[in-house]
Amino acid sequence: MLRQKFFTKAVVFICAICAAYFIASFFLGSSEAADRKNRRHRAKSQTPQATGLQSTIDNRQLMIENREPSTAFLHAAPADGECSLSGFVLDYKEKTEVADAKMQARLLTGRAKLLTEYSESDGFYCFSDLKIGKYMITTKKSGYENNLKKVEYKGEPSEVNIYLKCKSSEGCADTSGGSPGGSSGGSSSGSTSGGTTGGGSTSGGTTGGTTGGSSTGGTYTTSSFKDNRDGTVTDSANKLMWQKGEFPNLETYNWYETSGTYDAGLNPNSINVCGALSLAGYSGWRLPTIDELTTLIDTSKRPTIDITYFPNAKSSSYWSSTIERGGYQLAWAVDFYYGRVNSERKFNYLYARCVRGIQ
Repeated sequence: MLRQKFFTKAVVFICAICAAYFIASFFLGSSEAADRKNRRHRAKSQTPQATGLQSTIDNRQLMIENREPSTAFLHAAPADGECSLSGFVLDYKEKTEVADAKMQARLLTGRAKLLTEYSESDGFYCFSDLKIGKYMITTKKSGYENNLKKVEYKGEPSEVNIYLKCKSSEGCADTSGGSPGGSSGGSSSGSTSGGTTGGGSTSGGTTGGTTGGSSTGGTYTTSSFKDNRDGTVTDSANKLMWQKGEFPNLETYNWYETSGTYDAGLNPNSINVCGALSLAGYSGWRLPTIDELTTLIDTSKRPTIDITYFPNAKSSSYWSSTIERGGYQLAWAVDFYYGRVNSERKFNYLYARCVRGIQ
């Protein structure tokens, strides 16, 4: 009898514990379900599609504003996803948009399908869903020289402008007189004064920029170099003295550091690579304008620079002080592998070769 009472009490106790467990689980589950519902609601109100689209639109708008096209057009993100690589196809001389250019992206570091796109009416192009790796971008357009450009895609949206050179000396774009001078020192022709940063225009300019620049407004003759045997090279034809060697350890810098321009994120200490250069007892070193930097190009060689005078020059891109029109994110550089001018994002790390003016 005593054993039966003990067994009954044990069963009741176990049942009570089970009941308490199920009641607690019910309320806890309801709480978690409500929490999940709230999280879904918050996520729905801030969907990746919405924020991604807005980010794409904002970035695209910055690109358009920086380039200042003759017909500004705001693109929405493509239906199948964000652009992996995008930008504008532009006339090298006139800086006008080139429509219907055939573009092909070929992966160099693996196997992938050859991708083909065409630039739109305002020159905009977009490659979506690229694999991470290095690509050769081939751009073709009737009347223009083919453009080959190596681009590395690291998994984040990248913006690269492509510049096509016209085969005819008369030009390909339906333009005349060029664009007015701006913050980058004016267009390739027709400008009467340089901008606030860099030199004047490539031709036709009469006044150099307020930072760097030249009193000749960016008009330069064929260089005449002399090795001064003190780490400097003089170009007597253009009244310039160049840094002969590279920086220690072949350092690369972003544009803000080479130009001495303050930026809270990229140059918070106002580093001025060229301004701080101490070489052969000379002062007044600065980053060259794009017009000055192009005087070093020698397309008969590779790298496309005279290594007799600049023996350690790299087959790579070097910064100029000249910002692209609009100037918020882009600046001009010279690629000494191909011997051509490119626009680069200011946060990119490139080489620098400093210069100073002489009498």
